Amino acid sequence: MPSSPSQQRLERLIEVNRLVSGALDSKELLSTILTAICDLFDAEGCSLLTVEPRTGELIFHTIKGGSEELLETKLQPDQGIVGWVVTNKESVIVNDPAKDPRFYSGIDQKADFQTRSILCAPMELQGEILGAIEAINSRRPEGFGAEDLRLLEAFASQASVALRNAQTHARVTMEKDAYRQELDSQFRSIIGSSKAIREVIDLAQRVARTKSTVLLRGESGTGKEVFARAIHNWSPRSEKPMMVVNSVALSPELLESELFGHEKGSFTGAIAQKKGKFEIADGGSVFLDEIGDIGANIQTKLLRVLQEHEFERVGGTTSIKSDIRVIAATNRDLEKAVSENKFREDLYYRLNVVTLVLPPLRDRLEDIHELVPFFVKKATQDLGIPPVEVSEEAIEKLMTYHWPGNVRQLSNVVERAVVLAQDESLGPDDFQLEQGKPIQSEDPIEELPLSEAVDEFKIRLVRRALRLERGNQTKAAKRLGIQQPNLSRMMKNLDIRVGE
Repeated sequence: MPSSPSQQRLERLIEVNRLVSGALDSKELLSTILTAICDLFDAEGCSLLTVEPRTGELIFHTIKGGSEELLETKLQPDQGIVGWVVTNKESVIVNDPAKDPRFYSGIDQKADFQTRSILCAPMELQGEILGAIEAINSRRPEGFGAEDLRLLEAFASQASVALRNAQTHARVTMEKDAYRQELDSQFRSIIGSSKAIREVIDLAQRVARTKSTVLLRGESGTGKEVFARAIHNWSPRSEKPMMVVNSVALSPELLESELFGHEKGSFTGAIAQKKGKFEIADGGSVFLDEIGDIGANIQTKLLRVLQEHEFERVGGTTSIKSDIRVIAATNRDLEKAVSENKFREDLYYRLNVVTLVLPPLRDRLEDIHELVPFFVKKATQDLGIPPVEVSEEAIEKLMTYHWPGNVRQLSNVVERAVVLAQDESLGPDDFQLEQGKPIQSEDPIEELPLSEAVDEFKIRLVRRALRLERGNQTKAAKRLGIQQPNLSRMMKNLDIRVGE
């Protein structure tokens, strides 16, 4: 027995809901909804209205005359029947809009269209109005009816969920893109404009586009991990994970498990199966720091990974395929290690496809002009304290130092100067440089380990702000340039009481 018209419309609604629920692209979703409205209600035209959150304007997304072209028109929130629907959160049937005082003819004039009947329902989700849906000009002589309104309200409810999902997806995508652009900008502007560092950056950007294994060489503190992350983020693999493994921070047994994973019961303490970094990073990159320090057993397994892109977990027998790019780093003389049979020659050649040698800071002293302000800004932001300036005399002093610890040492020296700063400007005397023996200080705080010195400095700064603001935490937080909840949290962590 053939289905009744009502049954057919219900079946069509279910099918449309399925299509709408699966659409995350906003334009695709709007087009699907609008096409469905015209079909479900046998209407000449249809519109979906969304509320522009920044301006409160109502944006009409319209299809007319059977066209699949998506038209957009803006309307003030107090205009038209649809504006009334959004404001009052009520559905309406208007089969003679010319006689309805709420009707706004401006849309018809803009769209070159004559509205004869309107069926409109609000799109509401958890009490929030997202917009409204309307069918325009019923092809039936009697116009729209109560059954049409119930059907549209049911559809509007489902469409509201789909629209919010699409909006959330669009926002997350936009935030992700913005974050990636920020990251990209950060890595593309690895601090320094000297010829020495720009040559390495240029080579890193070119090799990033390839699949080649990269070996980063240079003294400790020259920024090998920063370059490794930059190469990953410049590469087509940037959407996939980058795993970092420090080869000297783990025992050989733990390093093997960290890289390749292990099966349950493969050794004492292996109470569950664990995936290794090579498996997790499938499609992405693995950064192996201090590669020159790994043992012979792991060297052999690593060679297989580079040659065949496969491995077994510790205690496992099943080969696992993984598409990874290896970026390795070392400050050791690998050639000497090969000649002394401490490092596999075949592994050396597999790693040494493209080598980037990072210059020590003493060979790019002019970059201190850019590095110091960068580290000062980072330190003040991390510590939650007001910005400080650096005098040119201080920069000149720093450029005369030999920097055995390279950029890492410079970063630590700058952070220490910021922590202990007495004024809003850092001068030469604020930067303490090792000259073969510890520099004595009149301030006991300078003899403390860095973490303790930071806490002591915070205590001094907070107590001073509270004294100046007579114990008013809101004003004290403003003086410190931080939010009041952050100040309260800091006071609790550092055991600071008002009035001390």
